Amino acid sequence: MKRRTMLTAVGGGVVATAGCLASIPAGDDDSEPEYGIEIETDDALEALDIGFGVEVEEGATPESPAKLNITMYNHAGDGATSFAQTVEAGPEPPFSGRIGENENGDRLVLEPILIEGDDTRGEHVDGNCWRASSWLLESILEYAEGEGGSVTLDASGGLYLTYYLLAHPDADGCMPAGTYRFESDQYGVDDHTWGFDLTLLEAITATASADAESD
Repeated sequence: MKRRTMLTAVGGGVVATAGCLASIPAGDDDSEPEYGIEIETDDALEALDIGFGVEVEEGATPESPAKLNITMYNHAGDGATSFAQTVEAGPEPPFSGRIGENENGDRLVLEPILIEGDDTRGEHVDGNCWRASSWLLESILEYAEGEGGSVTLDASGGLYLTYYLLAHPDADGCMPAGTYRFESDQYGVDDHTWGFDLTLLEAITATASADAESD
C-alpha cells in the first residue's frame, strides 16, 4: 500500500550535507504537485519504527537540476515516550536507491548532494535538461552499492538529504513523462525495502540536438 503525497518544499530550504539530523515537518498531502512532479511513497517500515518522506525542493531550470528532499523519520515510542534509536540504513542514508525506471525502460538518476554548495550536478544539455555523465553515474552507484552502515536518530527526529534529479546517460532525449520507481533495500539487518514512485507529469526535453539537426 502506498501513500499518495503531492508535496511542497520544506520551509526555509535544506542544508545539503552528508545527512542532516533534525525534526522536520511532514509535507501537506492536500497541496498541488510542485514543478510538474508527483510523489507517491510506500508505507512506513513499521517493523523498524521508521518512516519516510519525499519532497520537491526545486524544479529543473537552466541554472540547476530539480532537487528532491528525502527524509527518514524515527517513529520509536509514542509522544512523551519517544526515544532515540540506531538503525541500519545503507551506505548513504537516508536513501541508497539511485536509479528510477518507468514501464518503458526510461531511467532517471538521483545524485546525493553530500557537500553544501556542491556543483557536481550532471551535465547541462540545454533548457531544463540535466543529464548524469557516465563517470558520475559510475561514481554514484559505487558508493550507493557499498557496505552498509548505521545511523542514530534522535527521539521524534529524522535524517534528511537533498538529491539532484538527472536524466540517465543513455537517455534518448532527456526525461520522458511517466512514473519512475525508486527503491532502497538496505534497511535493518534483514534488508527491508522502501521506495517511492515519482511521476513526471510533462516530459523535460532536450532541444539543442534537434535544433542543430534542423539547421
